[in-house]
Amino acid sequence: MSNIDFNTGYLAPGVYVQAIQSATPTIGTLAADVIAIVGPAQGWIKRTDSMTLSETTAKPLSQQGINQTTIVVTDTSGNIQAPSGYVVSQTGTAPATVTTIQLASGSPMTTTQTYNITYSFTDANYYTPQVFQDQNTLFSVYGQPFTTAGGVSSPLSLAGMLALQGASNVVIMPTSDVGGVATRTGLSSAYVALEPINGIDLIVPLPVGMTGTVAAPGDILNVASDLSAHCDMMSGPGVAYVRNGIVGYETGVTVAPDLAAASVNDMRIMLVWPNSFGYYNGQANQTFNVGGYYAAAKMAAILATQPVSQGLTRRFVSGFAGIPNSVLSTMTVPYKNQLSAAGVAVIEPAPSTGALWCRHGTTTNPSSSVTREFSLVRCSDAILNEFQTTYTQAAIIGDPITSTLLTTIQNLATSALEYLMNQSVIAGYTQPSVTQNTGNPDEVDVTFGYSPMYPLNILNVTYAISQTTGTVSPATASGTASQTSAYSGSTISSS
Repeated sequence: MSNIDFNTGYLAPGVYVQAIQSATPTIGTLAADVIAIVGPAQGWIKRTDSMTLSETTAKPLSQQGINQTTIVVTDTSGNIQAPSGYVVSQTGTAPATVTTIQLASGSPMTTTQTYNITYSFTDANYYTPQVFQDQNTLFSVYGQPFTTAGGVSSPLSLAGMLALQGASNVVIMPTSDVGGVATRTGLSSAYVALEPINGIDLIVPLPVGMTGTVAAPGDILNVASDLSAHCDMMSGPGVAYVRNGIVGYETGVTVAPDLAAASVNDMRIMLVWPNSFGYYNGQANQTFNVGGYYAAAKMAAILATQPVSQGLTRRFVSGFAGIPNSVLSTMTVPYKNQLSAAGVAVIEPAPSTGALWCRHGTTTNPSSSVTREFSLVRCSDAILNEFQTTYTQAAIIGDPITSTLLTTIQNLATSALEYLMNQSVIAGYTQPSVTQNTGNPDEVDVTFGYSPMYPLNILNVTYAISQTTGTVSPATASGTASQTSAYSGSTISSS
């Protein structure tokens, strides 16, 4: 029915109920965390194609960029065929080379047998970001995480495996570094490749093999500062998702962690210490030390499993066999206090169980509670993402600015804030104000205040002896007396 105009014509006294058209708020929902792992890769993927072969037809292998020297042909029984029995040809330029195979003239191999052709390849997509949801697919691209002797074979696979223990989506970005050792140039170039990808919340770099001392830090400090610059740039106005980073170092690095944190001084960067953890490989029944960047990947996974308002303070960091005694002996309470106060996220054995937990989930900018607490930074980011998503989905940019549009904008803001409060991202908010900017009439300003969801860091219990709250009964015939405790309600008897 049409709206009733109460200013036109006569209406009999009575109650008039009508439906009016109003904005139906459609709000965005908080997206799951996406973790990006950046680091050196083994440089090739191993694959096996199965096919029959002939002397007359050269059949292409399924992948481009094959390293011809890695080709091994076996029959279904696993017997390796001599290279003289087949001919391999390649055309094109790497990494787009096409490889074909056929039987050699007079080959002892048959045309009726199915052969398995195993090879390594590096195609044009190898050094581009790829998304993984399971570790088996991850291993098929970047190799098994461990060597047969038990050590780390593929840092990307091990870090990705740890990240997948919490995140449903992990982006792997191999650097162009060779020899399995990370470089500042390789890591920085990888960040550039990640720029177009929306949805990445946390980045964990793998500075594999990078060393540094107090006197000669090398590029150790730059690992965090370069990531800081990337996260700050990606968290500017108009972005779809803001980014934060978690940094850990190689086992041999001796740069003072508090000085490293001070050199970064960014609320978007968490620095993990110590930089050496025991890791148990059950397949090889061997425990060996790994770098702090693997703990960083695990901490990113923990964040992905919990609400953004839940930080890392006192969260258990599982998957490691402890901290080497040589490092543990330096972790005195005064030193840990010094590091935590300086903005270092210290992982330590929990007093009760000895299992590892994060002492304080602090960022490298401890100047205030808002910049110090990683959870508060992530909550602020969640507000930004929520409003960005909500207003983008509303498709209102370009619409004429009318009173109805202003009401719609306000309704959407209120609904988004209610949703954030229900999700425990914020504790409360002031009513949003929506006004058309008088200086720039094509601009609408939305302003509001919110109460952060502060973490409980300090629980202060004060108690004292009271001489007046207890009651004392007179001595009994047996010479005993009883006193009621003012603190527990129990009765203390003495004789």
